[in-house]
Amino acid sequence: MGRAWLYSLTILIGLWVSATALGGLLPDNLAEWPVNIWCWGVFGYIYKTTGRKERIEMITVLAFATPMELFFSEVWNIYEYQRGLMPLFVPAGHYFLFDLGRIMADKMKQTSALPILLPFIPMVAYGVYDGSDTSGLILLF
Repeated sequence: MGRAWLYSLTILIGLWVSATALGGLLPDNLAEWPVNIWCWGVFGYIYKTTGRKERIEMITVLAFATPMELFFSEVWNIYEYQRGLMPLFVPAGHYFLFDLGRIMADKMKQTSALPILLPFIPMVAYGVYDGSDTSGLILLF
């Protein structure tokens, strides 16, 4: 299985397991632990088996994304997590999203970028108008 599938399934299944406590099979206070263990296991395996350049990228993503995630959720209160503080799997998940974006960008034709972006412009415009989105407009450009 390629990394794109591994990341996609990890995010899809992991978020479901965490949000629903494995469909109610786990106690709520243990719901994040299988996802934490899986995500950091995958992250560790990739770190151990990849080259130096990618290991530096992995650490860089963690170094930037983790404090920013904590700032946005705990200080700026842009959003809040289901169980309070940021789950432990989130920093590893940021690297998965970063690498997945790189994989998808390599497969996408440059001429496809604008048609994929266009449907999101009305949503961002509404967020700016409504006041619920303070950074989306900047990210479009």
